[in-house]
Amino acid sequence: MPKIAVIGAGSMVSSRNIISDILAFDALKETTFCLMDIDRRRLEVVGAMAESINRTRGAGARIVTTTDRRAAIDGADHVINTVGVGGFEATCKDIEVPASFGLRQVIGDTLCVGGIFRALRSPPVLLEMVRGMEQLAPEALLLNYTNPMAMHVRAVLERDRRYVYHAAMLDPNTAATLTLAEIHELVDAMFAAHGELIPPYLRAKN
Repeated sequence: MPKIAVIGAGSMVSSRNIISDILAFDALKETTFCLMDIDRRRLEVVGAMAESINRTRGAGARIVTTTDRRAAIDGADHVINTVGVGGFEATCKDIEVPASFGLRQVIGDTLCVGGIFRALRSPPVLLEMVRGMEQLAPEALLLNYTNPMAMHVRAVLERDRRYVYHAAMLDPNTAATLTLAEIHELVDAMFAAHGELIPPYLRAKN
């Protein structure tokens, strides 16, 4: 059965939705969930919630909690990023500081100044996660559940050609439609099709 690592699992709503949705599928009822967060208190609550969902669904999932991101990623088949760097306090600043200048944002986690600063906080953590996957779970599929999604994809894209593959995996529709091998094949075909339009440092295979 698959191992799914949820990084930033202290988010109650995201974790509840992810675990409940996955356990709705019979083929995934014996999944191992490795829930990782740096906040031990929230992680304990989410772990108890996950066990409750497991019982309610009549599933045989294994629930593991950890504060060690590398341990969570190690051997995973899928890694789901739900990290909100800076937590609730940082999110409040994304909304309140622009508001003090008279700038109204609908949400402030994807676009406008709030989204930009959320993006500035998140990519270093996301790129560390990707580096950990290269070492500990090179065949794992990375799914991004954190806004601003487009900026996160760009951060992954700009560092190395290998992360173009990861960026393709971040797209939910692509990940749901194609296998890992097919995603690699598609990306290679796109590189070939666009040729010189692609920056040289991305055209060369590692």
